[in-house]
Amino acid sequence: MIDTIIINVPRSKARMLSGERWDLIAKKDFYSKFARNPTKRQKESGRYYPRLTGVQRAGSESIVKIEFSIPKLLYLNNLDELEEKDFKEVIHTLHERLKDMNLLIFEKDLVNADVSAVHYSKNIVLTSGYTAKHIISELQKINLNKLNDLTKTRFMNSGESLQGYSISNSFVFYDKISDLQKDEKRAIDREQNPYQRSLFSSLKDEEILRFEVRLSQKRKLNTLFKQYGFKTNPTFQEAFSLEKALKVMTEYWNEKIDKNKYVLFTYPENTESLLKKISIARPKSRPQTLLSLLGLVSFVKDNKGGLRELRTILTARITDRAWYSIVKNLKTISKDLESLSELDWYQEVSKQIKNYKPYKTEKLSKA
Repeated sequence: MIDTIIINVPRSKARMLSGERWDLIAKKDFYSKFARNPTKRQKESGRYYPRLTGVQRAGSESIVKIEFSIPKLLYLNNLDELEEKDFKEVIHTLHERLKDMNLLIFEKDLVNADVSAVHYSKNIVLTSGYTAKHIISELQKINLNKLNDLTKTRFMNSGESLQGYSISNSFVFYDKISDLQKDEKRAIDREQNPYQRSLFSSLKDEEILRFEVRLSQKRKLNTLFKQYGFKTNPTFQEAFSLEKALKVMTEYWNEKIDKNKYVLFTYPENTESLLKKISIARPKSRPQTLLSLLGLVSFVKDNKGGLRELRTILTARITDRAWYSIVKNLKTISKDLESLSELDWYQEVSKQIKNYKPYKTEKLSKA
């Protein structure tokens, strides 16, 4: 449902219990930033602790930013997923960890803390025989660079992760089990503790596709919440919501993947079957038109680069108008074929995103 979150508490509601050192990490004329990370003792305790940042701005009240992975706070891993009923325990545990860091913030102030960033997430357990890596290789055929408000695309770790991102928001798909084995520099999840890594031995035969939507700027968060009919400037309690998590993730899936899939995920297994399906979908088309569609669909589905590679090859030979006509044909035939054939993995992933059931490992470890 939710993984990482950044909440802000006014300095007036945060009491320092001792003279713990805050390291100055940035300073300008009207702005100073300080950091407090978990100590060596805390890191070696086997518990999970948040990262703290103090921000002072001239003319406004200072704040304490608290960044942490909510499932890791409770379970030392982010495979075990949360439910709304866990919120009270999350608040109590966070309160106690902050006290251990010599920072006292009352639970009611944590509940009502302002949210500046949130990562909604889902671990998708694949049971139809497809691997996470295979699905990621299929997803990367979509021309992600052309999506609105995303500036970059990364296909990383030998095809084990796919990211579309900008400064304000991003989404990522990655092979969660494979990620457990990677070092900090190569892993998507860069806060893996010994307990989380130890889960690999018991889960190595599972295929888990991780999907995250990361709203990393307050302005983007508010824009989306307003668009989806939610209250803007959410508190921690308001953001900790299954309804909001499902809405955000479903909309990203629909807008970034489903809306742009064309025929990539709706094809039969071989050329002969595909031609038959196209003939059924377009019963009045001439043979030449059917063969043209067959060639177009076959190239897009079989070529690793998908639409991106097709456009690269054709760029010097066609105008933008002609390219958009090709894309339009792909969209149209996709709709016609969709009712006739759809891959099992696509149905499985889509269903798990839209119908949330929390994933749990066999043994939950209270951090």
